[in-house]
Amino acid sequence: MQRLLLLVISFLVLNLTFYSQNNIHYTQFYNSPMTLNPALTGNYTEDLYRISGIIRQQYSDLNSFQKGEFLYQTPSGSGELSLFNNRLGVGLCFLNDQIYNNIFNNKRLYLSSAVHFPIKDNRLSFGIQGMINYGTVDGSKFQWAGPTEPLNESATYFDLNAGINYQHDFGWFMTDFGISASHLTEPTEKLLKNGPGSKVPMYYKAYVNFLDWELTDRISIYPAFYGSWQASATDFLYGSNASYKLFNVAGAPTKVFAGLWLRSNQLNIESIIGLIGLGWGKTKVMFSYDYNTSFSKGGNSSYLAGRTNTFELSIVFLGKPNVKPPLLEDNFILNPRF
Repeated sequence: MQRLLLLVISFLVLNLTFYSQNNIHYTQFYNSPMTLNPALTGNYTEDLYRISGIIRQQYSDLNSFQKGEFLYQTPSGSGELSLFNNRLGVGLCFLNDQIYNNIFNNKRLYLSSAVHFPIKDNRLSFGIQGMINYGTVDGSKFQWAGPTEPLNESATYFDLNAGINYQHDFGWFMTDFGISASHLTEPTEKLLKNGPGSKVPMYYKAYVNFLDWELTDRISIYPAFYGSWQASATDFLYGSNASYKLFNVAGAPTKVFAGLWLRSNQLNIESIIGLIGLGWGKTKVMFSYDYNTSFSKGGNSSYLAGRTNTFELSIVFLGKPNVKPPLLEDNFILNPRF
């Protein structure tokens, strides 16, 4: 266990940016819109609100871990509103990024807004996002190889994120093209009280996401590509989900989902990802598993007891209040005619 803690802590201390080194990279990025791009806030047409939740548990089976322990755990939840005839989106998101047994804990609160401009059947969106980051370090769990170093056991900073999204209607399917940038203020983080601080480098994301490509009356596919860049680190994710419509209940479809994805760092395949899910009405639940191809039991590693496991579980719900006219007829109050 001490060797594992030394590995984790040494890596983070040497970088001096222990929060930024674990920037969020959900496999199901399309189910976490507010951590992907603030321009996606409220970016839907028929409903008033969207509620999303996702949890990522990354890297179990490391040597000396107890069963069910993960190196990283990242739950988040968000709520959004689409207002003024779908011209304005506002939303709030909370995320808690935990590194092994809360040695490091990084809590973030995002407040997003986006404006959406219809262009015939298409839509151009711009978003801005304020973020409050509160990080803590539990120094009692450190195992120092040399003299003990005094730590900053908590730190708070404010940051800004921004993004653009263009949604195009190709007739058979809708597609989102988007880019976003995080850490626009490049805040300074300082782990060691007597050490130098380090700026958090800007974090860029780009994606192409096919929203619903109907091949038949029952079968649809959802291919996508995602890439992110921060300093010298890169992360790419590409593949597709597919759905099969089982039946309709009160006019709402019930679908089963399956997907296959690849994650790579530059030209190296890091993991093969499988996904299953169920959608009914305006609710969707998805589960994915990352099979890591980079880590194995063989080789010279002292820290791996087998293939590492990474899981994600997400839920997304879209809705509209069931209010009788004339109070909200055609969403009159929230969609004034001007």
